[in-house]
Amino acid sequence: MNETRQREAQPSFWTMVVFGIGVLWLFRNFDKIVKAIFYLLRRLWPLAMVGAWLGYLYLLFQRREPPKQATFSEPVGSARSARLELNTSVGETTIRALGADSESLIEADLVYFGSIAFEASGEEEKTVRLNPVFDTWQSLNVFNWLGTKRARLRWDIGLSPRVDTMLDVKGGVGRFDLDLRGLRLRGLNFSAGIGETTLQLPAPEQSYTATIKGGIGAMRIEVPQGAAVRLEATMGLGDVNVAPRLMRVEGEGVPMGKKGVWETADFASAGQQIVIRYEGGIGELQVR
Repeated sequence: MNETRQREAQPSFWTMVVFGIGVLWLFRNFDKIVKAIFYLLRRLWPLAMVGAWLGYLYLLFQRREPPKQATFSEPVGSARSARLELNTSVGETTIRALGADSESLIEADLVYFGSIAFEASGEEEKTVRLNPVFDTWQSLNVFNWLGTKRARLRWDIGLSPRVDTMLDVKGGVGRFDLDLRGLRLRGLNFSAGIGETTLQLPAPEQSYTATIKGGIGAMRIEVPQGAAVRLEATMGLGDVNVAPRLMRVEGEGVPMGKKGVWETADFASAGQQIVIRYEGGIGELQVR
């Protein structure tokens, strides 16, 4: 029985002959085969690209996720001052002052994709950082954004009016509404993203500087009535439109890259001043 199986397993003479002829033919026509393969690739690469994109979209569809909702907060405690670093992402952003009786230094109610990193440290001078954690798959997943009208992406942030605050804000994509009236502002660094921005500055309890970098979209800055204000603006693509009480003291307008300095009449002699340093992007700047 074993001998029979061994005989059946051995290749026959004609099998070896056919195999040898096939190998010789392959070597003889190797260049033609390669040319044929390249010819097919040149002809079929558009279909291959479409297939690859369909596969990629299917993979994204399988890995889609719904928006998340979460709240983050930190108590004032014994803090006398705070430095707040807020990096927003996609969605409508609102920053405002909390009520005077609030015990929170910050309250954030967010609807977002991906993850959020929230850190707080310090006692008398607190530092709080709020940052989105960039997830390439979910941030670039088009299927995540198709159904976001029902669950509106938002960044609603309230800040304490009870402490001296240094505020650093980086914009993402979406409308910005920063109502800082009521805050005890020490200074502001704001980098706009993509979208219209409205910024309302508080009356100064101490002099402060607001350093602003424009993004893409119009920006409207509202300053308190009667405040001593200096505006130093360098524009990108867009015009500067200021209130009549701001008089131009330096610079001349040119079609692109407008640059100038405007001041209220009492700025030089005022004890408490607001200095706005604006570096424009694309869009009009209004100061009222």
